[in-house]
Amino acid sequence: MLKKPLSDFCYGIFDADGTIFDSMPIYEQTFGKVLEENFGINPEESVTFFKKTAGLPLNLQFAEFLTQYLGKKGNGFLNFSTIQSPVIKKLVDRFFELILLKESSVSTLFSEAQRVLVNLRHRGLTLFLTSGTRTDILQRRIETARIYFFSVVMGSEAIPKGLWHLDVFVRAMGETKNNFCAKAFLVGDGPADMELARMAGIYAIGLTGTVPAEDLIKAGANEIISNLRELIE
Repeated sequence: MLKKPLSDFCYGIFDADGTIFDSMPIYEQTFGKVLEENFGINPEESVTFFKKTAGLPLNLQFAEFLTQYLGKKGNGFLNFSTIQSPVIKKLVDRFFELILLKESSVSTLFSEAQRVLVNLRHRGLTLFLTSGTRTDILQRRIETARIYFFSVVMGSEAIPKGLWHLDVFVRAMGETKNNFCAKAFLVGDGPADMELARMAGIYAIGLTGTVPAEDLIKAGANEIISNLRELIE
């Protein structure tokens, strides 16, 4: 049961991977595989980083990891923080090339997701989906899972996940940003999701599974759930 009643909210924002779709294990493996292919990096190191930065746009995860890793290894400081660089684009493209080969697996919903989304819509909440994944991939997953509950679906190929996605949601509702954020909650499985909600003044609900609860709390979670059904109980 949430500490704050659902009647306090008009809007629900959901992260996609690791929150609605049970895709994080495959995403973690793929992130490690891409970096191993291109740089010979031990997947254990890259996967650990991927989990800790869950919720960031994928290109930023690649950029930050490579900048930290190559500096740490004494190979000279190579700054990959320009996330639109050809190196980062190549890694992102390869990542999604591999993900598309496993599309049926990454399209799997968490068992309780559909019931929770239906319930929230019946209560009158407007729902949004935000992700570091490409929008076309998200749309195919939505079609496969038949979860047509989101008023706006945002991937990150054009507009990166973060405050920019929130701006799109706010405009869609014709609200001021302050009013929208005061009436919204965000559910995510990564520290970056919690940080985003905290910066925007949105009620942050951390879903355990990808990282421990303490990491989500440290990042700004207002409360922790271990299962989506706790939103409606």
